[in-house]
Amino acid sequence: MGLALLVDATSVFAFQQYLKQHDYPVQGNINYGALLDSLRKKFSDEQIDRMLAFVAINPEHEGQQKFCSYLRGQGFTVDETDFRDAFIVPNREFPYQRLSTRLAYVAGMLAAPRDREGKARELPHLVVVTDAFDVYYPLLDYVQNRTGRVTIAFFRRGMEDRWQRAGLFDDNSPIKFCDLSDDAKAIVGADLASSLGAKEGGKGLADFKL
Repeated sequence: MGLALLVDATSVFAFQQYLKQHDYPVQGNINYGALLDSLRKKFSDEQIDRMLAFVAINPEHEGQQKFCSYLRGQGFTVDETDFRDAFIVPNREFPYQRLSTRLAYVAGMLAAPRDREGKARELPHLVVVTDAFDVYYPLLDYVQNRTGRVTIAFFRRGMEDRWQRAGLFDDNSPIKFCDLSDDAKAIVGADLASSLGAKEGGKGLADFKL
């Protein structure tokens, strides 16, 4: 089995907002086509068999529905969550949104050692686009106890400090890290390549085939 791409769109959106709030010259909207191009280039020796995007949207907003349609056109299965249910703290005092539980759930689905017919299956290489440390232990289990492979793909500057403490950036880390910073200008509209490492740190799932 090849590569399964899981993208938490709330992480990418939050990182672009962070750059804007900290006076980075950000141009345009997030380009998910460029994200796919970057990942296909970095994992050119593997076939991307399935792609899932986790999004938090206003289901009544036409523009956001068009965004979901765009992602489907790119080949993603789209798992939609009402944005009001994506806040970690419901009162929004700290407006932090992530869809880590959805992502971990799918990782668990993909960890199944047998298919629906009961035949043994090779686990896919999970490439996960997120900055959220919430997914660390489920993904570590996927590697250490399920014998799968996991790579976190994100912008090094946007990774929270707990990843550093867990050793994600070490050569011997069981979970590998793929830095997208050299393609940040195309993906999030900000040139980060000149300052790499400056900071440590539809039916939705019903359409998703194992």
